[in-house]
Amino acid sequence: MNDYVTGGLNPDITFLLDTEPTEGLERVGSPQLQMALMPEDTAEVGRADVAGHRRFEDQSVGFHNRVRRGYLELAKSAKGWQTVDARQSIDELSSQIWDGVSHLLSGMVFDPAPTTATALMPSQE
Repeated sequence: MNDYVTGGLNPDITFLLDTEPTEGLERVGSPQLQMALMPEDTAEVGRADVAGHRRFEDQSVGFHNRVRRGYLELAKSAKGWQTVDARQSIDELSSQIWDGVSHLLSGMVFDPAPTTATALMPSQE
């Protein structure tokens, strides 16, 4: 189904920020998640749908554990996935992610006149 929807396009790298569901659910109420994404965003900020429901967060911990297990299995079997321990500080997380991106980009060459949708292509070396 995914190949049909994406036309067979897949990202070169995907980061799974992993933490225990109970810890993630505790974070949902943190001020960082309630702040506007952009300074000019004056809309009411929150993690609710249009009707004001928080359906995802209201699911049981068992549900969140099953979702987590599914993503961890996907990360083990899918090409280009990196699992990152989300309990780290923001600085540690960003450093680990940038290391992964830098490693990926070091193996690519820039094509100034691309014939496809992207100017970055895997190195043929």
